[in-house]
Amino acid sequence: MNNKNIIYSFYEPPLNWGEDYGKITLPTIESYAKKVGADFEIITPQDFPPLFKDIKEEYKNYEVSGVKQEDYIHYWCCSTSRLFLHKRFLESSYDRMLIIDADVYFPENSINIFAHPDFAQGWCMQALDGSYFASIKHDVELVFGTKVDKAVYGPFCLSDRPASQLLVKNFPSDEDFRKAISYVKYSNEERDSYNPNWVMKNPEAPRMFMVHDEHLYAYILNKANLNFTPIRLGSREVTTIQNRRIICGTSDEILPSLCYHFAGPEKIKLQDASFLKELETLNPPL
Repeated sequence: MNNKNIIYSFYEPPLNWGEDYGKITLPTIESYAKKVGADFEIITPQDFPPLFKDIKEEYKNYEVSGVKQEDYIHYWCCSTSRLFLHKRFLESSYDRMLIIDADVYFPENSINIFAHPDFAQGWCMQALDGSYFASIKHDVELVFGTKVDKAVYGPFCLSDRPASQLLVKNFPSDEDFRKAISYVKYSNEERDSYNPNWVMKNPEAPRMFMVHDEHLYAYILNKANLNFTPIRLGSREVTTIQNRRIICGTSDEILPSLCYHFAGPEKIKLQDASFLKELETLNPPL
């Protein structure tokens, strides 16, 4: 190992939600890693911790209102397994790591996050606010009984060894993970999780569709009163999608962003070559 930093990205080809976005995004992540002098490792379901393999087996025939929840369980394992990458990182000799979702696109002129002075140490993630924060807060207090005043966005995490050691020291128990997945039983409840005025008709149900890694990050942060460095965000108007979410970007058109996250159904735009070309024009070199 010659590099001091590592980039992890969990990936598995889509089961049933469209084209294989990884063919577009993963080469940009790998290219970015080479540019910033970091190693790049793709994490697959074969890397799931034993607990998650057991959960997938236990829930493989689980149904809610006569509908099998196989996709729900699979997605939950994929997203929530991000937390275990802190343990994988500590078992290595790397100094710092970046966990990034596989549906993230890196323009050619992305800044070097490892060299950014604002994020030189500690645990760096995007702080959640607004209605999304309100939903996380509601769910964590419902499920774990822990009061929440801070929460973070899961698909991006920059950390060094002391920060990951602190997180692992306060890691959720197997019981906590099993409690989170058990809320699949409420997956068919009527909900509008991003409406701050929404009240669940069933008070036992979470406001969000599933209790996943962002809930567990919030649980750790607030239970242990841990701190993190907020990653700056900015919004730019893109022709096809308004207010594109930009990780580590700014609203200043002079400065390039780090990357673009194509969450959920937005992945379809990754198949649009002209749209990706437009992203490059919004990301001028410094």
